[in-house]
Amino acid sequence: MNNTNLKIKVFPALYEVLLQKDLDTAYLFFGVWKKVHSTIFNYKSEQAVAKMSAIMGCSTSTTRRMIKQLFALGWVTEEFENANHLRFVSNKTLLAQFGLSEKQNAFNIPYVGKQTRDIMSLSVLILNLARQDFKITEKLNRNVGKFLTKIYAANKSACADAVQNERGMKQFFLNFDITITRAGIAKAINRLSISSGRNLLNRLSKMGLVESDVNRIAKLSDKANGHYKNTYDKSAYVNSKGELWMQLPNKVKFNNIRSIDSLLRELSSGLKKQANVCFKYNASYQENMLELFANVDQRKSVYLYYAEKDFNLSKTKKGLEIIKKDNPLYDVYLNKSMLNYN
Repeated sequence: MNNTNLKIKVFPALYEVLLQKDLDTAYLFFGVWKKVHSTIFNYKSEQAVAKMSAIMGCSTSTTRRMIKQLFALGWVTEEFENANHLRFVSNKTLLAQFGLSEKQNAFNIPYVGKQTRDIMSLSVLILNLARQDFKITEKLNRNVGKFLTKIYAANKSACADAVQNERGMKQFFLNFDITITRAGIAKAINRLSISSGRNLLNRLSKMGLVESDVNRIAKLSDKANGHYKNTYDKSAYVNSKGELWMQLPNKVKFNNIRSIDSLLRELSSGLKKQANVCFKYNASYQENMLELFANVDQRKSVYLYYAEKDFNLSKTKKGLEIIKKDNPLYDVYLNKSMLNYN
């Protein structure tokens, strides 16, 4: 069954809650099945279960297990007039179950197998960044007025410099650094280890969803004082030249989630006649996309374009930035390092 045109509706605020409750997989199945079947589905027949499995590219045992979990969650019920039919609750009911109003930002994303969860997780990370931006704007409005808020909207670095040098604002503390650390990513997806955040970022990069990932450092001293470990937290370190440096969070920027939609449309437009492609649930994003690419007509320009790139979808720009002492972020992270130690 060709399932490359399936969609799932994502509510970032809802998915944020579901991640914390380990219900992200359940929502993936619920969301796709609901999109395909709207309200009713015969779930007791072997043929129907096989069809539902084909839709997700998973085994029938996985399908039965997920149906059982959806019943336990109250996300599906049996049709009143026909107990063989599965009825999906409305999005309004689902949002209300987790204390959210029905007026939530939402958009559709393509189903690409299990890693669709990574795309939905990215929507939560983007929501996190938007909240950071909103908080800074609110603080600027309260403390320095709308003039600097307008500067912030146009040029964040210029605004940071203006705030730091503003008369009477020397004690004004505000971190203009809008980014998300590996630890922050892990926390957002309900994982304990930083490696979980690092792994998700790597997977998103391979999906072409990370625009840039810049390593940032700042020199604290040309020569390390032997007692620096008693002053700073673990962000301070000594390099091979004996210099004392501080590691800042990487500056991470994400690409538009809808870029995957564009890629799928592009590849699908070049598919061979009668091509039947199915995204498998347990396969990686790369494996599923390579399967789609393998079915593209080799005479099409889209095939030639990606063949020349060895079908590498990563667009991440890596870089190194040295933060100077006159950069407001230098003081922000220096003070934070000292406070964290103490």
